Amino acid sequence: VIRNGQVADGTGKKLFAELDCSLCHEGGSGPDLSAHGSKLRPEWTLAYLSKPHRVRFKEGGGRPAARMPDFHLTPAEAADLTAYLDSRRAPGRFPIMDESLPDGRLAMLGKQLTERLDCTKCHQVGARGTSRGPDLTRVGARLRRGYIVALLREPARVLPGSPMKDLGLTAAEA
Repeated sequence: VIRNGQVADGTGKKLFAELDCSLCHEGGSGPDLSAHGSKLRPEWTLAYLSKPHRVRFKEGGGRPAARMPDFHLTPAEAADLTAYLDSRRAPGRFPIMDESLPDGRLAMLGKQLTERLDCTKCHQVGARGTSRGPDLTRVGARLRRGYIVALLREPARVLPGSPMKDLGLTAAEA
C-alpha cells in the first residue's frame, strides 16, 4: 500500500483495530469494508474519514439508524487508515479499470444512457430525480469505475437485496 509515495507501515490496520471498526463494519450496522478498495476512491475515503458525514438518508429523508462517528483523526491517521482500506480489494468481483475521468464523449453517452433508462425515477442526478435510491450526482468522485460497471451489469450480485433492477446493460454500455 502506498501513501505519499511511501510504502505504508501497517499503521492503518492497527488503527482499524484500535478504533474497533470491526464492531460496525464486520457484521454490524455499518457497510462491509472487506472490498472497500475495489469500491471507493481513496480521495473520497480520505476526505470522508477527515470529516464524516451522512452519505445516505433513509427513505423519506430520515436519518439512518447508525452513523459513522467522527474520531477526529489527524491527517496522518486518516491517510494511514485510507491506505489500509484501499488495500482491501476484491479484483475477482470488481474489474480493475482506468480511473481517469471520462472524456466529453463518454460523459455524453453516459448522460444519454441515464436519460434512456430513466434513472431519475429512483435516483437524483443534479437537480432532477427522486431520492428513492442513492444520489448519483457525484457518484464518479466517490465510487471506482469497476464497481460502478459491476453494479450496473449485475445489481443483485453486487448488492444482494437491492431494489435496483437488472438493466440488461452490455459491458460497453455500463
